[in-house]
Amino acid sequence: EFRIRKTCILLQETNDKLTDISYKCGYENMSFFHRQFKKYMQITPYEYRKSIFKSVHPFIE
Repeated sequence: EFRIRKTCILLQETNDKLTDISYKCGYENMSFFHRQFKKYMQITPYEYRKSIFKSVHPFIE
């Protein structure tokens, strides 16, 4: 889905809050956004962002 791909890009390239990103991607309901993201990506938006950070900064916890 296009909105999930856009979400992934924003999670990687910005430090925006998850609520702001969900709104920018067309989700008005944070709970629905969270469920949709997890459905397609098998992890939460927070976990996705955390995994990106760890891959870029492997020695920082």
